[in-house]
Amino acid sequence: MSTPLYMMKIMGHESIRPRNLHDILNNFFERVLTSYRNNSVLVEHWDTKFEDIPCIKKRNGDDHSELKLSQTPREFFKTIDDVIDQSTRRGKIIQLVKEYERIAKKYYDEEGHKKLSNIQQELNQKLLPIYKRLLMKGYNHIDLAR
Repeated sequence: MSTPLYMMKIMGHESIRPRNLHDILNNFFERVLTSYRNNSVLVEHWDTKFEDIPCIKKRNGDDHSELKLSQTPREFFKTIDDVIDQSTRRGKIIQLVKEYERIAKKYYDEEGHKKLSNIQQELNQKLLPIYKRLLMKGYNHIDLAR
C-alpha cells in the first residue's frame, strides 16, 4: 500500500505551503480547544475506552488506530497535552487557543470569521510538530483530525 499524500507532506517528503496546512491538519487544532473537549459525548464517556463508546464507529471506511481505540478520552487528551507540554511552543499554543476561544464566543460576523481564520492558520503552524509526534506515537489522521 502506498503512503497517502497527506502523510508524505506531513512527514517532510513534500513541502507544505501555509495555505495547504489546514487542508492537511483539518480539525486537529480543535483537539486542543476546551470547547471541543467539553463535548457532551466525550464528557459522558470520559473514562470509557473509545472502542466501547457507541458513537465511535467506522465512518465512510475511516478507522481509528488501535492506540486510540484502547484509550479513554481522558487518556487521549492527556497524551496530546503531554506532547504539547514537551514542546518549546507550548506558551504560544496556549495563548492562541485562548484567543481563538475568546473570539469564537464573541464574534459571529465576517470580521470575526477572518480573525478566527488567521488565528487558526497560526495555530496550525505551531501544532504541526505536535501532530507529527502524535503520528509517530501510533495515532493516525482519523484520530487526530476528524
